Amino acid sequence: MPFRVRDKYRANPAAIYVEEYGGHVTPDPRMAYADDDPMVKARPEYFIQEGQEDDPAPESVRIADVVEQATRAPGEKRTGPPRRTRKPQP
Repeated sequence: MPFRVRDKYRANPAAIYVEEYGGHVTPDPRMAYADDDPMVKARPEYFIQEGQEDDPAPESVRIADVVEQATRAPGEKRTGPPRRTRKPQP
């Protein structure tokens, strides 16, 4: 029976190391894979048999409306509390 990529890996695919293919390969979620395919043998948890019920994909994480910028843009003035100066060591 053919295998397919699990739903939770369709949105966020990952490369799988398959020695027979000579390196890392990213499975195509549109393809069906045979049970003796080296990719299925290398990472069986990544695949599910065709027709079998899969766990629902995880809900998307909501991205914040405002994301703090880590560095200032050209010409941007940053304000904040005044910096403490260290007392000189004697």
